[in-house]
Amino acid sequence: MRITSAQHLEELRQLYQLSESKHKKKVIVCCGTGCLANGAAKLVEAFHDNLKQREIRDFSVEAVKETGCHGFCEQGPLVVIEPQGTFYTKVKPKDIPEIIAKSIEGDEIITDRLYTDPVANQKVERYGDVKFFKHQHRLALRNLGKIAAHSLTEALAAGGYKALAKALTKMTPDEVIQEVDKANLRGRGGGGFPAGRKW
Repeated sequence: MRITSAQHLEELRQLYQLSESKHKKKVIVCCGTGCLANGAAKLVEAFHDNLKQREIRDFSVEAVKETGCHGFCEQGPLVVIEPQGTFYTKVKPKDIPEIIAKSIEGDEIITDRLYTDPVANQKVERYGDVKFFKHQHRLALRNLGKIAAHSLTEALAAGGYKALAKALTKMTPDEVIQEVDKANLRGRGGGGFPAGRKW
């Protein structure tokens, strides 16, 4: 695919957003390194195999999303049912038929698969209520755990590449450097050197 202009990029974004909006309910499977090491790829396969055997109204295999790392590796593999945000941890392939029957076909929560807060010793139903996530304010990583890390179409639907389009079509090189300098963006090599100064 070749994107020829900022307008073309915006048209594609709207098209992909429309496509994404067709899935009212989604299953998000963390496929970051930690979750993959604990069997996340087998979960995705189990979802696909089980969903092929049944028809669920307003739900299809395309609504199973393989996302990048959520940052909560010790509890992986992680599965989130959207839009409710139901958060299941340490999921195994044998759990998938029950998750499909109860949490996808219905709106039931499987208590045994929920995260247990180690301090309060209570089950936490929603992804956003887990203390690890609750107070995070993500900027550059705002789509972490929401879109497939390998999908350009999902990145575009989520607003990806807007800044690049602006930099290429509406800004001079000096304005780009000033913006990076003003944002105090730093390198990730360990020294934290200001990127604007380096550029």
